[in-house]
Amino acid sequence: MLETTVGVVPEAVKMVLKEGYPITPELIDADCHMFGTFDHMETETSAGWLVRFCQERKKGWAPFSYKDIEEFYKSTGKFKRFTFNRLIEPEMVPPSSERAFKGYVDPLVPCGGGWIVKYGDLYYFTHGFVVRCFKFSPKFVSSSFLTS
Repeated sequence: MLETTVGVVPEAVKMVLKEGYPITPELIDADCHMFGTFDHMETETSAGWLVRFCQERKKGWAPFSYKDIEEFYKSTGKFKRFTFNRLIEPEMVPPSSERAFKGYVDPLVPCGGGWIVKYGDLYYFTHGFVVRCFKFSPKFVSSSFLTS
């Protein structure tokens, strides 16, 4: 475990912080929506913004503050406030959208959460977050890159 001033960082975070972690932000295509990555459109949109943020600042998956992401987000000129949606905390949702649309009222269940971990004033990327983003939205390299 990695010790911080506010506690112990889980192994899933430590893997991403390790030098030589094989999946860099540049290997993920954040220019398109990451359909299916987190089973929630708004959460996938937030994930895309976080990957773009990492690509722009060029520090890999280093921890960041809310101020950091908020400044980047506002610099695009399109939005007012950044939200993580279901990346940190789960949201309570109906267990079946189909049943909910038919009018059934089932007990809500937690969905999402744990992809980004907050310790103190910093947010940490987890291995699960990075792997999901890469799996669902890899950046394809050009054939000229492969032959040079």
